[in-house]
Amino acid sequence: MEENKKIDTAFKLLDNVQNLIKFADTKINVLLVISGVSTSFILTNFQCLSELNFFSKITLGLFFLAFISFVFLSIMTISPRTAKHTGDSPAKTIYFKHVSNRVEVKDFVDDFNRLTHESCLIDILYQVYENSKIAEKKFDLYNKSLSVLQIQIFLFFFLIAIKFLS
Repeated sequence: MEENKKIDTAFKLLDNVQNLIKFADTKINVLLVISGVSTSFILTNFQCLSELNFFSKITLGLFFLAFISFVFLSIMTISPRTAKHTGDSPAKTIYFKHVSNRVEVKDFVDDFNRLTHESCLIDILYQVYENSKIAEKKFDLYNKSLSVLQIQIFLFFFLIAIKFLS
């Protein structure tokens, strides 16, 4: 494959992985809204729900335990990650933190001017790898968050059922 095509393909791969990271963040934001709505309802009706019976107290406790777990996992999902998988890659001219770690702008300009097709491709591929690791972690945490939210929503509906049956 021609060098320019390789670089273009690598940038497309990088863009695809970065879009997956954005997608994971968007999905977790939707779950946060759903959790917020159910938790707001529970907090608004807390006094009434806590006075119903023993099962409502236990269910409220479980609901808030699920809520705290969900919030923790959600925060971990949207938290930024650091580059830790690529080690000492080549020039590091793509990721903004690598660029900003230079003492002076001249250092970055010099590194950029020394780039060859091969070193540029390697730098991009290192970023594809690093971003893929980030995306994998985000989707793993997203899936855990979704599972905990499902428990939270089940408890939410269970509390509503207890309220209307009492």
